[in-house]
This record gives sequence, structure tokens and C-alpha cells, in this order.
Amino acid sequence: MKTNYAAEVDQLFQLGEPKETLVEDWLDYSLMGINKQHVSQLMKLIEENDSSTNPEMWAPVHAWRALGQLKAEESILTLLNAMDTDNDWAMTEIPFVLSFIGEGSIPALKEFISDSSKDPFARSNAAEALEKIAKLFPHRYEECVSIIGDQFNQYQENSLELNSLLIWSLQNIGVGQRYIETIEKAFEEGRVDESVIGDFEDVQIELGLLEERITPKRNYILEKHPELSPFVERLNRRLDLDANENNSPKKIGRNDPCPCGSRKKYKKCCLIKDRENIM
Repeated sequence: MKTNYAAEVDQLFQLGEPKETLVEDWLDYSLMGINKQHVSQLMKLIEENDSSTNPEMWAPVHAWRALGQLKAEESILTLLNAMDTDNDWAMTEIPFVLSFIGEGSIPALKEFISDSSKDPFARSNAAEALEKIAKLFPHRYEECVSIIGDQFNQYQENSLELNSLLIWSLQNIGVGQRYIETIEKAFEEGRVDESVIGDFEDVQIELGLLEERITPKRNYILEKHPELSPFVERLNRRLDLDANENNSPKKIGRNDPCPCGSRKKYKKCCLIKDRENIM
């Protein structure tokens, strides 16, 4: 049974799937009468209506967007819990929402990213939120860098996927070179999932430390799962045919924008899901 929400909040159930994927194009929910008085109901709406299990329930997406616009610090834990799911919308948008709420999100993000019971991809999204906060609040930049860097320094305890995504965060926040020795050690010790981030040469190229590969280009997925070779060969032939028919590029590069529209690089977004689908 649906909670009886205030009329302003209840409107969110009528909005349907958001068409505005770019943050700057989000609805201005204040024009619908939503204000600070509605924060607790917006939080309850998110907690009670899990859009990851009911794709028709788009109200939570509108609710967390509204909370971000309201800079509602009291909603941070609710937002983090929503991000710790397999909900693609939550994983993509909540880092933005937390950055809108601002530097008050930092302590909770620090605790979240260090919690090994959390999903590694959700923890990497916490790192992404810290990246955004660091850029919006320059006086907190070094603190955000330290949180991400300190977690990466525990690469021997982190999952391989988390290490890979933290390397990406360090690159994105502009301190990859600062951590290059630790990054190299993580690769040497086999503590990085190369199918996510590439190998150490790829990272060096990304950081501008290497102009081009010294060794031949590798297929990381097939190295990890050679049994997939026949399937991948058939898939590539199919892509070649489609590319010829459509006069379009046949493959998406790891550093290309993700075709899903998230504005992330492919390797930080759907590459992971595509890899799982192949497997």
C-alpha cells in the first residue's frame, strides 16, 4: 500500500521515465512546489519504492534529483543505500546528487568507500562522488584525493574490480601520476582486473607517461576467458557485417563515451556489463 504523500510529492508518481538524462536538463522540482518541508517524504519515497525491482516506478529517480536540488544533507544515508543496488539509474545519478548536496557528504562517503561489505561498484561510485565534490569545492580537494588514495593504498585487501575503478578515479581527479608507484605495484602483484582498466601500459598512456604501447595490444577478456574465443570471433564477424551495412564504427573504444548516454567513458560504464553479458 502506497504511503499517503503530500500532493507535491505525490506528483512524482505521475512523471514517468525521465527524458532529461543530462544533469543540467533535469526538471526544477521547486516549480512543482517541492521544498525543504518535503525532504522526509522524498526520503521515504526512495526507501519504499525500489525502482531497481519495478522499472515502472520512476518516482524515486525524481525524488533523489529533488533532494539534490534541495541540498538535503539529512538524506545522504538514504541516497547511499539506494546507490548500493543494481539500479543503473541510482549508480549513475546519485554521485551527481551527492555532489549537489556538497561537502557535507564527505564523511559518509569516506565511511562508505571503506566498507568492504558494500558492492565494489557502489564503492567506486562513492569515489566518483568525491571526484565531483573535489572539483566543486577546491578547498576540500586534497581531502577527497586522500580518501580515494588511502583506499587504493589498501589494494592488497580490495577486490580486483575495486582497484581497477579506483585507478580510474585517481586518473579522473588528476592525481594518477602521484600514485603511479602504487599503481605499478598493484599491477605487478596481479591486484587489478585488466579487463576493466587495461594493463599498466594502458594506464601510463592515459596519464601521458607513455606515448604508445611497447608491447602488442591485448585482448584482456579472452586472456581471462579463452573459452569465449569462438563466441567473440562470431560476434566480431557480426559487428563487421553490421558496420558495413550501417556505415558505422564497428567497435567502441574503452575511452570512448558510453553509448548508453551516461556521459561516462565506456570502460567506467557499460564495458563491465557487456563483459558480464558475454560471459
